[in-house]
Amino acid sequence: MTATLPPWGGYGLIAIVVVLNSVGNILLKIGSGRPPDAWLLHLAAWPTVAGIGCFASSVIAYIWALKHLPLHMAQATVATQYMLTLALAATVLGERIAPQQWLGFALIAGGLYLCLR
Repeated sequence: MTATLPPWGGYGLIAIVVVLNSVGNILLKIGSGRPPDAWLLHLAAWPTVAGIGCFASSVIAYIWALKHLPLHMAQATVATQYMLTLALAATVLGERIAPQQWLGFALIAGGLYLCLR
């Protein structure tokens, strides 16, 4: 039995990859701040376990997306994870994002526009 393309398409799968990677990063950051008595690099903290689960799920979604999209398009689109992670770090974690980092955000957006034309 072969997997069929979901109704929302390959780019929908890439969106899932981006969200899972970004949320995974936020969860790992939260898990890393747990008390130091947590087992081996905070691996037992629930946010860490959930973050690892996000990354594992992301790999599965990415493999499925690659069945439906050219690699150069998929990889360029996945770069939006840097933008989403930056925005989540600012909003969820309250991290201060410097103006030059926001400029980098804009450059990624511009580069993505050029790559996907």
